[in-house]
Amino acid sequence: MSAAGLTDAPSLSRPAAPSLFAEALRGAVQLGSSLAGAMAIGLFVRTLVPRALGPAAFGELRLAESAGDVVFVALGLGVDSVVRRELAVDPRKGRDVLWGLLALRLALGLLVVAGGAAVMAATHRSAAAIVLFAWIGATQVFSALDNTFAAVEHASGRVGWIARVNLSTRLVWAALVLVALRVRPDAALIAALGLVAELLRFALLTRRGVASIGVPARLRFAPVGAMLLAALPFFVNQLAHSLYARAGHLALARLGDALALGWYGAAANLAGIALLAMPLLSWVLVPAAARAFARSEEALGELTAAALHLTFLGSAAAGLFVGFAAPTLVTALFGPAFEGAVPAVRMLAGTFALASLSTIAAIDLLQRGRIRAVAALSLAGLALAAALAPFAIARGAAFGSAGAAAGAASTLLVSECAVAAILLALAWRTSWNASLRKALLAVAVSAAIAIGAGLASPLSSGLVRGAVALAVFAAVLTLLRAWPAAAIAEVRSLVRSRRTHVPSV
Repeated sequence: MSAAGLTDAPSLSRPAAPSLFAEALRGAVQLGSSLAGAMAIGLFVRTLVPRALGPAAFGELRLAESAGDVVFVALGLGVDSVVRRELAVDPRKGRDVLWGLLALRLALGLLVVAGGAAVMAATHRSAAAIVLFAWIGATQVFSALDNTFAAVEHASGRVGWIARVNLSTRLVWAALVLVALRVRPDAALIAALGLVAELLRFALLTRRGVASIGVPARLRFAPVGAMLLAALPFFVNQLAHSLYARAGHLALARLGDALALGWYGAAANLAGIALLAMPLLSWVLVPAAARAFARSEEALGELTAAALHLTFLGSAAAGLFVGFAAPTLVTALFGPAFEGAVPAVRMLAGTFALASLSTIAAIDLLQRGRIRAVAALSLAGLALAAALAPFAIARGAAFGSAGAAAGAASTLLVSECAVAAILLALAWRTSWNASLRKALLAVAVSAAIAIGAGLASPLSSGLVRGAVALAVFAAVLTLLRAWPAAAIAEVRSLVRSRRTHVPSV
């Protein structure tokens, strides 16, 4: 690491290279608009599906989705992060790798889904479970292909069109699921409709790719091989992180009962709604960080510092509200049958801020060439989660199915805490200055005081306790002058500019 990377970045009073920060925020606002719509749609659909299926059937669906997520990461091959980073600096590399990469991913996807189904059959899983996995696995194959096209769009900074496509196909998916729930509530049918929506997205993105990049006369796999080699540490990191994030869920499927699995699935659903904005960090920050680093290490440091401050504040607020409002949210969204999910929801709410800090610190370290350290840390997190999950679930099961679900969630909380602490320590001397350290400490202190206020509140309503906690959080932040004023000013200016011209969906 160069000496420049060891110097303190300038003060957070204003972002260095404001054009870079504004560019990242502009992309975040555009993609965030579609994600906000997707969040509303997802909230609506994700609450109806558990109600229609019930805890046991919904638990099977969530387990299949977790297994499908691993298929998605496996097919990612770590290249999307490399595509966003490399094409942000040199867009000409896109045509050399895109189509060969798509062909390779499609072939691998078919093998992975077929192999997974064969393993399930060999382990005597039911035919219904195998069909469910096949639908979800196929959906993730095309989702991986779509993400390659999307990564090219993110790298170019042209995010408006991809935002509209994401929202439109999400609307189609929601409409299909609503019809299915009314006609025949069935987990396999819901999974199949997810594939239909993803195929529609694939058709739109393929058409865009042909128009913008063109189709080569023949596929070239040599550039793909070179990119896969460069992406290998990214792949190890993403696969390990995906597995340790699901270690508790997978262990619960083996050690817990159907009720615990369903309750944990509902908790993960609610946490997923709260974290729908998380993909913005990699979609926007990876190409922005590449352009910042091409300018100077100081520019990268300031971009990371501003992102850390703003994101930590927002994710801490979300975690506070969800943690306190969990009883009301779970009952209102999923029904009384899912009350046992409340302890698990509270555990997962504690991971919101940790996940955001880890992601931003990792993006900064990856850009500085520390990918092997990040990958090794993800592997260590996987080992910790795998070792902890059986113990935590067994201890929790002593308090019933709700305790087992909470034990699975605690596995993720402890693993995220350990990984975040080490990642932030690794990034400490590259992007951390005195101003950032004070700002993050102030946010942490504000959150701790808000937790105390929420616990001490005599009010019984979860929503009211959550509102009290947020109000105290905001008040303490104001007293400590810990609001990221420059970043908020940038967001306001971008939101105002969007009000004057809102693109059609």
